[in-house]
Amino acid sequence: MKKKLLLFVLCCSTSILVAQNLKVISYNLGDGVGQKRGSIQRFQQYIKQLDVDVAAFQHLEGMSEAGLKTWAKKWKHPYVSILQSEAYALAITSKYPLENTKQIKTGLEYGYLYTEVAGLGIYTTQLTNKSPKARKAEAGIIAKDVANNGQKALVLLGALHSYAPEDSLLYNERFRRVAKEERYERDVFMRLASYQRKRNYEVFYQLYAAGLEDVLSQQRDTGAGIEATHPTTTAVAEYEQHRFDYILCNKHLSTRCEGIELLTDKKTRRISEHYPVMATFKLPANGHSLGTLD
Repeated sequence: MKKKLLLFVLCCSTSILVAQNLKVISYNLGDGVGQKRGSIQRFQQYIKQLDVDVAAFQHLEGMSEAGLKTWAKKWKHPYVSILQSEAYALAITSKYPLENTKQIKTGLEYGYLYTEVAGLGIYTTQLTNKSPKARKAEAGIIAKDVANNGQKALVLLGALHSYAPEDSLLYNERFRRVAKEERYERDVFMRLASYQRKRNYEVFYQLYAAGLEDVLSQQRDTGAGIEATHPTTTAVAEYEQHRFDYILCNKHLSTRCEGIELLTDKKTRRISEHYPVMATFKLPANGHSLGTLD
């Protein structure tokens, strides 16, 4: 009797899931939230208000699985997975069951998490800051997994700490707005040089080769600037603000992206030094999952 009841509940949950859009968020909590009661409550309330279906977090500090479950209850996500590294953790929370979850540490400073929800294969990671060469090596490991993944619909959410090729001209255009008397100061000039180094884009070349696409740049309005995700403080010069946080999809999923946005407001400026990125995907209304739809 109990088994039949459980099966009925799961079937109901699945039917609810496939009848609506799927909203996901990527949020790096670096130098944010902390252990202060007010900060934690503010963060929990914010995620609850967004009413996302899946949340991927990076740079979680001092977080256990039990602690994550307590947090996730606040925004009504009963399913969680967390991957601990020496310093920080990666985590995914969801309204719906996580399937085929795996946690990979080998070869990466923070590792990466993979799970599936409604046929959507979800990766989250935070790439290392040690060097471009180290980031490229880490991205190569993830790209190989993505390329070999048999799931039709795939998304990568995370802090890649790399420049997207689609942003290169925008970075250069933005640099031209720097006052002439500042433009050739060493720090400023070195920043410009970093926008022009091919090695700083190699992470994306590998991920693109594996079949992923930068949906935000595809949906960007003509004439729009860079959607800088880091840092959230307004105390730094414009040329020190970068897009480091991304939601990348394979072609199968990008065609079903209803919208993607950077969440920049007073609340997110107070929560973390990174702005979150949120995307909504259209789920099929015929009962199929994202992973089986042609």
